[in-house]
Amino acid sequence: FGLHNIDAKDILTPQHIAKVELYGDRTLIILNACYYDGSTELHTEHICLLVADNTIVTFKEGDSYSIFDGVKKAIDENLLDIRANGTGQLLIHLLNALTSSLVEAATQTEEMLEDIEELLLDIHNIPANTGQLILGRRKESITIRKNAQPLKEQFIKLSKNPALISSELLPLFNDVYDRSFNDLHSVDFSGWRLGNEFSVHARTGLEIRIPFRLVADVIGRINLLVISQTERLELINHPQREDTAVPNG
Repeated sequence: FGLHNIDAKDILTPQHIAKVELYGDRTLIILNACYYDGSTELHTEHICLLVADNTIVTFKEGDSYSIFDGVKKAIDENLLDIRANGTGQLLIHLLNALTSSLVEAATQTEEMLEDIEELLLDIHNIPANTGQLILGRRKESITIRKNAQPLKEQFIKLSKNPALISSELLPLFNDVYDRSFNDLHSVDFSGWRLGNEFSVHARTGLEIRIPFRLVADVIGRINLLVISQTERLELINHPQREDTAVPNG
């Protein structure tokens, strides 16, 4: 298929930055998919697509993640007119499968963050490993966002190549683009959630605002955030205060 040695190296280099290389009648697309396994551990899968004439060759790291099963079924059963418009139609469905993996991982991260927030509602019964959970999910949300952000620029580059995406296929391509990146706002939301204030409703009925990063840091260090009885009385006596600070020491 006329692969350059540098392209072969890129294919064999895991966690390579997303990019599209156009040369002659060949196009090499390098992307990274994300997915959670059955133990809710996040994995990143290095995916490459080589488009050559009327052929698309896909490369992935292993068989543990069946990212293209839906596309294979469409090819076998000739669904979605996948054979109707050459490699362009097939490429769009392959790209849709890749972006869907990021959307699914982002959605799952958001759901797990919501579960952690539920744990923080009762400040007297916060599990000892909550700090580690917060920091772990934060790291995962950053990983998903890191793999999702470069895709916009690469998708735009593909859309401007009529040899890959014909004018007839451009509406379908734009639909996949718009839907995928609208859904991927959940990735940014995961990062926003961890960077802003988290509201804890104490038993006094007052709302105590604690920065979420501070919660993660404090719980990670001492495993439990304790608000003393004296501080509670102070909050009751001064209900106009919206924020509370963790005392020195």
